[in-house]
This record gives sequence, structure tokens and C-alpha cells, in this order.
Amino acid sequence: MLEAGGIDTLEVSLYGLWSPSNWNALVPQLNQARKRAESGLEESAYILSDEGDRLNIAPTGVRKGVYCRWVLDWEGCQIAIVANPAPSETRLSVHVTIGSIRLMEVGHVHAWESVLAVLVSIGYQHVREVVGRAD
Repeated sequence: MLEAGGIDTLEVSLYGLWSPSNWNALVPQLNQARKRAESGLEESAYILSDEGDRLNIAPTGVRKGVYCRWVLDWEGCQIAIVANPAPSETRLSVHVTIGSIRLMEVGHVHAWESVLAVLVSIGYQHVREVVGRAD
């Protein structure tokens, strides 16, 4: 028997930090990729994780409670990064939206774990998360 339903969208605010060395290496890559996106060079507007995952960058940021300067797309997930490496209990570091196709393909547990793994591979140190939407 087939089951109906499931999670179609998952939005999570992440609170953590970036080590200074990782942040100082990441920011120039993000800025260069964003400039390429702003110039219409989408095919070269991306960064690579340490594991070789390609994270495409949007030409604009997004507001998710605070302004997220960089918005990355990876495997049906939107990863919005705040331009502040310092940890905070009240100010998010990253906002993640996992779309329905990714959730249908791999399920919400694997989708969530893989997003965290990609973030760790670009230098993010996860502390806690707050689910904003799961429907």
C-alpha cells in the first residue's frame, strides 16, 4: 500500500559559527561567485565544497529574519548565509529551505543530514537549529 503525504517543504534556521580561517577563505569565494552571477555568468557562479559538491550562487541575497548576503542552491536546497561569522543565540547564521523534490527523492532525514554535511564541508560549525516550517 502506498502512503500519501509527507513533508513538502522544510525551512530551518541554523545557529552556529565559522572559524576565522574558514570564514576568511570562504568569503572571497562567495563574493567572486556572486559577482559572476550578477554579471549573468551563471555557469561559473558557484563554489565547490571540500568534497566537490557544486553550490550555485544567486545574484542577490535574501531576507530571512536578517539579511542573508549569499544564497546558494544545492540539490534542491536553498542555503542562505548571513555575512557574520560570529555565533549568536538570537541571530541566525544560515537559513535552509529544502524543497519538495529533494524531500520526495531522499526523505527529510537524509535531506537534512546531507545539508548539514555540505555546510560542514565549507567550514560551518553547527550548534543548534530551529524548524520554521515543516509541511
